[in-house]
Amino acid sequence: MSRQLILDLLRLSASLGLPLSPHSKLAAHDMLLDLLDELLGLSDQLNDLGPGDSLGVSGKLGLGAGLDITLEPEVEVFRENDGTYRVSLGGDNGVGEGAGAAIHGLGGGKVEYRFSSREEARMGTLLVASANAVTSHPLLALALAPLPSELQFLTENLSSVEIRGGVNAVVDGKFLEGGLGLGAEAGLQLTTSYKLEFEQGTPNALARVTELAASGSVEASVVLFDKVGPRTSGAPLFTGISGGVKGTLSVESRIPLDSTEIPDLALFVLSPIIAPFSGPAVTTLKAALVVDAGPAGGRGEFEVRGLDGTELQRIVERLVDGDFSHALDDVNVETQGRWGSFVDTEYSLGFDNKTGGVGFEARIKQVHRDYTERGIYGG
Repeated sequence: MSRQLILDLLRLSASLGLPLSPHSKLAAHDMLLDLLDELLGLSDQLNDLGPGDSLGVSGKLGLGAGLDITLEPEVEVFRENDGTYRVSLGGDNGVGEGAGAAIHGLGGGKVEYRFSSREEARMGTLLVASANAVTSHPLLALALAPLPSELQFLTENLSSVEIRGGVNAVVDGKFLEGGLGLGAEAGLQLTTSYKLEFEQGTPNALARVTELAASGSVEASVVLFDKVGPRTSGAPLFTGISGGVKGTLSVESRIPLDSTEIPDLALFVLSPIIAPFSGPAVTTLKAALVVDAGPAGGRGEFEVRGLDGTELQRIVERLVDGDFSHALDDVNVETQGRWGSFVDTEYSLGFDNKTGGVGFEARIKQVHRDYTERGIYGG
């Protein structure tokens, strides 16, 4: 069937309240994915992504007769340094409300997928965006729902699912927030979550993440990156820049599920203080700083890997006491980090192909972040 014939069939079925036949539903599914792929131009956009670059995709597609598809929340594609692609949905606002929102989303958290090639990332981005789209009619939601083969593809490339419910943030606040001395200008926000990690569609690890975010002046946020990080950090890159600033300090404890006994798992989920001492748990301390000055800015990050419970306790005690300069002394672990600058380019597409109410219209927004690495240290 032609695109126009399928559009007419969708409008007629919606106006009469009639379901689509299996054949018509499959045709509508393929047509809508092809239309979104064409409008988003994902092949060209992903081809332009270099290591460290990212792409945000959102928009709205109107098919006429009150049939609308809204791509929200924004889907982000990030190209890793090893050439793979990370596709994520959710962020601060949780997963979407579309047909696929309940497939992998738990507790309104963030869902991440990893793809090894550009073509896989293109298909993954398209499926994630369409499955979680908000539609104006149930008919569209059913047409956009992933096919069994597509769902299998997403499941095989599922990286992690964030679970935000039932976390004791009060205990976590005492654990990480005290004594950081970020100054009166800094706005602090504490979040805690569990992250279920997957390999080939099977859960293989559970991570507990406690994150302290500081926003405000550059001086306040640089404390998290410069004073806690190695002295060779890229903090000078951020001086003299004004704009939106966010720094984060997080403690992430990870425990493998295939070799973990029930008592270890019970201790792990109890509190962030106990989690690093739970059997085979391994903990990482991370810090990041982003200065966003409109279309340009800087980004820096570092992490201290392989901490056991005793090492982490020693570091956190120093942080709580405000002893940033010596926080990493006498800790035999791997530290690595990188920093650089970025330029954002926003692409907006407005398209109206309707004549006498026939056809479709689209408003697509994409933000391409072009990242240039300025320095790296560690392994």
